[in-house]
Amino acid sequence: MLTDPAAVGLAQLTTEKIATSMQVNEFNPMVGLEGRASLLTNLGKALEANPQFFGQDARPGNLIG
Repeated sequence: MLTDPAAVGLAQLTTEKIATSMQVNEFNPMVGLEGRASLLTNLGKALEANPQFFGQDARPGNLIG
């Protein structure tokens, strides 16, 4: 179970949420948006799936702890 707000947020990101936040539209495109969204959601999943590296609280900072 994810407990770190950053990991939870990353796991819940969608392409649409990123597009809205980054003000992407036909006049302000963002190349590779889907790939970027996938990368971020996969990071959230990796944080949760690897407690040996990121701790039980799924925090990226635990990697160097």
